[in-house]
Amino acid sequence: MDRQSLRNEIERLDFLKYADPGNITKVRETLLDNIIKKNAFFFPHDKNYKNINGRFFGFGAEELTEGGALDLFNDLRPSLEKAGLKISEVSQEFNDTTLRTVYKFRLNDKVCDFAATPRIPILFWALIARKYTKFLNRALSRQKIKERIYFVNDSCSDTEMALLTRQQAKFINSLGLNPNDQAYRMSYWTVMRPAFQIIGILFKALFKKKAKTY
Repeated sequence: MDRQSLRNEIERLDFLKYADPGNITKVRETLLDNIIKKNAFFFPHDKNYKNINGRFFGFGAEELTEGGALDLFNDLRPSLEKAGLKISEVSQEFNDTTLRTVYKFRLNDKVCDFAATPRIPILFWALIARKYTKFLNRALSRQKIKERIYFVNDSCSDTEMALLTRQQAKFINSLGLNPNDQAYRMSYWTVMRPAFQIIGILFKALFKKKAKTY
């Protein structure tokens, strides 16, 4: 797809709906450059790493598990409100100094209890991320908002959380960019995928070693 066709699709699918009005041109043209030259669907930030695109947000699984649910929500909030999410209350209770960690995130009349998540080694961060995004997506669904929370750009230095429609996610994936840049929803499969990949690598190494012994 040539640059003009890409630009037309990005505008038709309203990718720039939540972009900072003063940076529309920068966001659009840098995105096009990244797709064409770097084979990655990656938005720019300003020089102070401020989010100016309104769609993709820096995400750290470790920070989320350590009480970062409210901070992350506050990053998302301007775009969520522009999407139509009505917020009457948002708060967090976090205390990891007690015998049992207390970690609850409240949005309107619903509460997400992260402390109840199974603490499975390696998978714990991903399970918390799954629980968080599932909670937010239910809030969006209840208010009949078309966007959902996805994850993108796993091949970059940091995975990003994305606010996308289903059509936008399908478009990103249809471009055939870097395999790890696919937009995906957090599920048990995506949680387990890294573990399966590690097991696959170990099996390959094991069978390769056995083959050399014959």
